[in-house]
Amino acid sequence: SGWKLAKMDVMSEVNEVKTLRSQPEFDKTREFAGITNLKMSKKDRHMKTLQEFSKFLETLNEKVVQEVLKFSRDVRESLESIDEDLAKFLKYLDDSDNLIVKSEEDLLSDLENLKNKLKTRGDIIMKFATDLDDTERLRADLAGKELKSLVDKLVAIAHQLPDDIEHIVESEAFELNSEIITNKKNHANTSGALRISHVQVEADGLQSWENSRLKWRQLRHEKALKDFEAQIHSAEFTDPVERQHFMQQVRGGQSLRRQQLQKLLGQLGQLSAENITSERVHKVSAEFLALQEQEDRAVGSCHAGLEDLGIQHKARVAQRVEALRAELHAYGALQQEPDLAAISRSLSAAVTDPALAELFRVGGGLKSELEAQAADMLRSDEVIYEALVGDMLWRLQQINAGFPLRGVMQERGRLGQLDKLRALVTKTRTAPRAEVAQVLRALLPELQDLAELPQLADDFRASLAAVAGEIAAELEALQQRASDSPTSHAPLV
Repeated sequence: SGWKLAKMDVMSEVNEVKTLRSQPEFDKTREFAGITNLKMSKKDRHMKTLQEFSKFLETLNEKVVQEVLKFSRDVRESLESIDEDLAKFLKYLDDSDNLIVKSEEDLLSDLENLKNKLKTRGDIIMKFATDLDDTERLRADLAGKELKSLVDKLVAIAHQLPDDIEHIVESEAFELNSEIITNKKNHANTSGALRISHVQVEADGLQSWENSRLKWRQLRHEKALKDFEAQIHSAEFTDPVERQHFMQQVRGGQSLRRQQLQKLLGQLGQLSAENITSERVHKVSAEFLALQEQEDRAVGSCHAGLEDLGIQHKARVAQRVEALRAELHAYGALQQEPDLAAISRSLSAAVTDPALAELFRVGGGLKSELEAQAADMLRSDEVIYEALVGDMLWRLQQINAGFPLRGVMQERGRLGQLDKLRALVTKTRTAPRAEVAQVLRALLPELQDLAELPQLADDFRASLAAVAGEIAAELEALQQRASDSPTSHAPLV
């Protein structure tokens, strides 16, 4: 019975399956209005959300562009204003009428003012760069927040799968980042160009101040000399007040004695044959002698007084000359002096360098010349005078100009001539007195030939020609003396 029940269950299931075949097939073209409306609603909301995001980006971009334009106008106007102010200030610094009345403290104050103006200009550029960076940073923050909001909205709408939404957001983020990076590069280039131009403006401004100080030193130097010349030729020194008062007193005494003299001459004129007596004559004579003694003492006193005034006047002149010297040295001391002590140490180290021993061996008097240069550079620790520096510069230029000589002679295949020249120069210092003229005659054509080489520096060639001229003049003088005294050797100078 159990088996029959199981068989009946199987048959029942078979019959149920058979009944399925009689069911109508599914209509694939059938539409479900609710589902379709839901899909359309999601799509519309999806697209609207994307459009709102795009509109937000457009609005944000427009706002950023307007801010950048505003910053650009502001920085352009600010730079134009401060550049105009700088130009006026630099023109003021170069004005001779303003410079000549200034002191060194005034110039330093002008330098501080110039630095403040340049700093203000630099701050404007830095603020512009910061504003541009802040604008892009704000754009990135706002766009990033809106992008996160977009993700949340699209996921909530669920029109597309999460993977598709992720691709959309990645595309939007890539475009946004690309635009921000491009803008930052452009901003960096713009602010970099402004900074570079500012460095040039700063350098030009400081150089203008330095030029103004140099001009001020020259103006004050010339003014000091003119003031000194005007003062030294003025009545203060040519006819000082003390001497005027002294001479007034002298002339007053002379006038008084002249009156006394006229009185005595009147008394003498009143004497006649009727009233003249020995007593009256002796009395007038004694008064004349007394007046003469007064005059002699007055002359001596005048001479002594003028000598004293001359000593005082000479002291004042010396004091004024010393004041002029101090003032001129004050202007000269503002010149930045070369570090001659350091240069001297370098030369001394080079002279004692074993690696340069061969150079000095074949260099003739190069070693001794450099030693002399090193010693000359230590002459003064304070003001370095142009005469000293000019002389050292000329000597060093001659040394420097002579270094290419060996290469020039080697290119021309005439190293032997150089060795011959070096031997002749050495022989002029060691040859006996009687042979010096012969050595000079052999040396002269060699020097004249070198002076014609176009590869050598003009100054060096001119020096060689000058030396050759001196040798030729000396040989001519020797020849003349030999002609005048054929039996004796002409002395060499």
